[in-house]
Parts: sequence; C-alpha cells; structure tokens
Amino acid sequence: PEGIRIESGDFRELGKTIPLDSIDLIFTDPNYGEDYLDLWQPLAELATRVLKPGGFFLTYSGQTFLPQVISKLTRHEETGKPLLEYYWMAGKYHDQGHVSIWVKKIWTQWKPILILRKPGDSYDHEWLLDMIRMGTRATAKELHDYGQSPEDAKYYIAKLTKPQDIVLDPCCGSGAILLGAKALDRRVIGFDIEKETAEIALARLTEVNDKIFANTGTLQPV
Repeated sequence: PEGIRIESGDFRELGKTIPLDSIDLIFTDPNYGEDYLDLWQPLAELATRVLKPGGFFLTYSGQTFLPQVISKLTRHEETGKPLLEYYWMAGKYHDQGHVSIWVKKIWTQWKPILILRKPGDSYDHEWLLDMIRMGTRATAKELHDYGQSPEDAKYYIAKLTKPQDIVLDPCCGSGAILLGAKALDRRVIGFDIEKETAEIALARLTEVNDKIFANTGTLQPV
C-alpha cells in the first residue's frame, strides 16, 4: 500500500536498504531483557545513518538495564565514537496497576520513553509533556506480547513530526507505533524479525491506510 512498507527480517540487514538521512523519526519498542542488550548499539548505528540531521529517536525501555541502554545508544562500545545525543527521558504511566520487578522488589508504575537525537541542526518541535497517561495495556498485548497502545505513540509523533513525514520502527511487532503514525497521515516503515507478526502489522496498517485514502486522497509512497 502507498505510504506503507512493512518487511519481515533483521533490522540490521533491512536497514541497509534505507537511504541516508531520509527518516524524520524513529520510534521503536525492542525487547528490554538482558539477552537483548546487544540490539541497542545496532539500533543507534541505524539511526545515525538514516535519520535526517537533528532527527529524533524515541524508544520504550525497561528500567533494570537503563544505564547500559543509554550507554549503548550514545557511544560505540569498541571505538568510543559518539552515536546519538541524549535529549530527554519521558515516560508512560501505568494507570491499570503495576509491574513487579521481582529481583529488585519494586512495583513499577511507569515505563521510560527515551528521547535521543541525531547530531545536527535541531528540529523545531511543539511543547510536549514528559509523562503520558493513556492507552490500554491489555488491549495492545492481545496482538503481541510486548505491544504498546497506538495512542501512546500518537502523542509524541504528533509533537515531533508533520503530515507525510516518514516514521521508522525497526522492531515494529504488530505495528502499534506505526498505527499511531499512519492515523496522523505519516508515511511508515516497519521491520519485524517474525514473519507472522509483520503480516499482522501490515494488515492493521492497510486497514487504517484505506480509511485515510478515502478521506484525503493519494498518499505519497515511501
């Protein structure tokens, strides 16, 4: 469909097909566990290549390994080369209970949303809140174990991008973040390692795209 590109595969390979300096915003939600820490540096490397100068990189994150995550996103572990610049830490409040972090004996009621940017001229964006309280966690997870709500993503996408901008989610799951982007008339690119999950994302986005097309006319292709 026009304005939509969803593919199944490893973002470390699929990302090589995206032109340099062509993406307006990256917003993603990778797995947070210790076994997935090696994904963060490749995400930052992708972002520094494909984001437009000054473009933003947003990601949900857990709290347990937050220092390591920020380190991997901002500086290459082997070369010491700077990657993304830390901008701010926002958050999503869990208004339907808490998550138990058993090893720390902590009940957490919020999820970090890290905001980083590619070095370059700063984007002029609207004022935004750094704590959101919206979306339905249970509904989002019906389609994917780690799913978020499209409404959460829509808030920041609306503040940081404009209609027809391109939003990339390299770990798109069932497409919640990109659904929020498409509902705001943004062009979207998403990758997921699982073929079945990518197919779900494509089906959901196609349905939203058809509604937008009926209301606004032709969308620009990605």
